[in-house]
Order: sequence, then C-alpha cells, then structure tokens
Amino acid sequence: MLHQTLQGTSDAMSLSLWSGALMAVWIGGWFALTRLRPTASGIAPAGTGSWVSRRPLLSSSAIAAGFAIVSLVGALFLTELSLFGGDLTTATSRVAGAPLVVFLVALTTGASEELFFRIGLSRILSTRWFPVISTLAYSIVTLATGNLALTIAAVLLGATSSTALVATRRWYAPLIIHAAWTVALVGVFPLLSGAHRG
Repeated sequence: MLHQTLQGTSDAMSLSLWSGALMAVWIGGWFALTRLRPTASGIAPAGTGSWVSRRPLLSSSAIAAGFAIVSLVGALFLTELSLFGGDLTTATSRVAGAPLVVFLVALTTGASEELFFRIGLSRILSTRWFPVISTLAYSIVTLATGNLALTIAAVLLGATSSTALVATRRWYAPLIIHAAWTVALVGVFPLLSGAHRG
C-alpha cells in the first residue's frame, strides 16, 4: 500500500484512496496496541527536573521547528548537489496540479504513522528499546516506497519523534514534529526548489 501510494498513483482520487487505506492500517494497528495496554505505557515517566518535561508543549514545538528547518535546508542542499536523483521531489510531484491534495494526504498519513509507530509502540516497548525499535520498524517499512531519500528521512524523523516522546512523555510530541516536517518538506520545499530551478 505504501509503495502504491508513493509510486503508483497518478491522480488525486487514486492518491486519496490508497492513502486512506494506508491510514486505516496504521490507525487499526494503533487501536490494537492500545487494547494490549489499555491504561499503562511502556515509557517511563520523564524526570521532573528537566526543562523538556516541565514545558512539554513548548519543547515539542521547539524540537519540531528546529528539525523541520534542518530537514528543509538539508533537502535543498542535496538538491543542489543533485544527490538521490529525483527522490526528493517524487513524493510531492505524484499528482500534477493538485499540490493541496498531496499536502493534506501527507499530513494525515503522517499523523496516522505517528499513532502506530510512536504512540502505539510506546505502550508495549520499554523506554530503553522503544526509540531504536520504533525507528528501525518505521525505516524498514518506508523502504517499500523505493525512495532512498524518504527512507533516510524516516530514520531521522523516527529517531527525533521517538526521542521527543520519551523526553516529554506527551502523546502530541511526535504528531507536532511530523506535522512540522510535512509543512517543511511537502509544503515549502517544492516552492523553494521550484523557484530555485526557475
């Protein structure tokens, strides 16, 4: 499904249908994991003395903004060096003439990924192993896209989101980080890279 969503769609309707099916898988997986641990979480409580734990919303937003900016600058830099061929623009150019559809699909699918890979898996994994296993699983699944740049981004995004969840112990931390990344890479990057090429 992930491969079909990122590589096999050529119109807005197909993209929406495939991404909807993919979201159903991630949300269904998240729901199943919450049934395994309906009240408890495998993530140990954050230390009360740290700034991150005392200001979870602010720290989550700061991490999200920093990561999004670094990712955007990195993507523009790699484009300038012509690395990864067209991998950086493939996901955002699948449906010509429908950038809003692509952006909304990326935003909602990203949220469902965080529900499963971060919020869901955190319920059954210990604090020690959660960031590693969550990031590894997310990266392996992303390999199905056949997009090397996206797979590398999955490693960085997964590590950042899972670490932020452990540090803040707030369910919304990975959602904010993924949303900011989507805004930067799916919303802003095509505009900047297109203007640069023009």
